[in-house]
Amino acid sequence: MKATSPGQYIHSTFGRVNTVKDGEIIIIVTVDNYSQFAFGTALIKELNFNEVAKHIHSVIQEVRKKHKNIMPVIYLSYAEEHIDRLALLFDEECMIEYNPAMADKIALPVLESLLNNIRPIK
Repeated sequence: MKATSPGQYIHSTFGRVNTVKDGEIIIIVTVDNYSQFAFGTALIKELNFNEVAKHIHSVIQEVRKKHKNIMPVIYLSYAEEHIDRLALLFDEECMIEYNPAMADKIALPVLESLLNNIRPIK
């Protein structure tokens, strides 16, 4: 499905990366279906309710800056165990759906590109 306006469908996926200092971190990449705009990437240690809610809140704020009347549908490829709580928390701001296939269709290529361009510090 292709969005007909910016902010209509948002796709979010994640990947894990090892770091020298912090061990493994999680990178959340969230992309607008219409414009292919990548929202601010979240770097977190644990994929928990509070971290996911904080990221979704930041995405919604960014959408609202330019598209005040849009109620986005956000597809997640993660946080299945938190979907009901997230849907209740953001009930009046967006629709949240756990749908890895939809989320990954748009966001995974962006995440893969990001990970392929990370170069170790020499």
